[in-house]
Amino acid sequence: MKNLKSVYLFTCLSFAGLLYGCDNEDEGPKPETIDFTATFFTERGNPLTPCGTAISETNFWVQEHQIGDGTATELGEFTTEMTFCIHFITDEDGNILPTEEGFGEYGDGVGEFIGENGDKITFTIPEGRVKLSSNPDYVFEFQDKIIIDGGTGAFEGATGELVSDSYVGADGIVDHDWSGEITIVRQ
Repeated sequence: MKNLKSVYLFTCLSFAGLLYGCDNEDEGPKPETIDFTATFFTERGNPLTPCGTAISETNFWVQEHQIGDGTATELGEFTTEMTFCIHFITDEDGNILPTEEGFGEYGDGVGEFIGENGDKITFTIPEGRVKLSSNPDYVFEFQDKIIIDGGTGAFEGATGELVSDSYVGADGIVDHDWSGEITIVRQ
């Protein structure tokens, strides 16, 4: 009988250990949220093309195509490409009127950062607004929300949110400092 109790106790403890061990098994890589910064420049990649319906010849939306390069946390050196639709208002001579209501609204933006190793971070720019710059070295500026919505390689399934701090020079070059958080799964 004593032997039977020992076998029963051993079986119960073994079963409990098995259950405990199964509950605490490593379930694989876990998401990790980290601070993310990207410092880069962009310039116009293609001529402006219409997007949406023009309100008039002096009040219209165009698709902007930007290309550039820079460096970012976790990604290192990268190239970038992005497109978005932006609202322009001009006078009869084509001069931009940046103080008019609605000027500089933009949205429907998509883009990607492409690392030297081919890994990508993809993002969207739901909406924003370009305004006259308070910095005398620039013409326009914008500080808007950027949504990280995926990627490839080390950034597959990445998510996050950044805020742009971007300034447009008289030469059309845009200096960007984007910062926020990105969630990635380390393999």
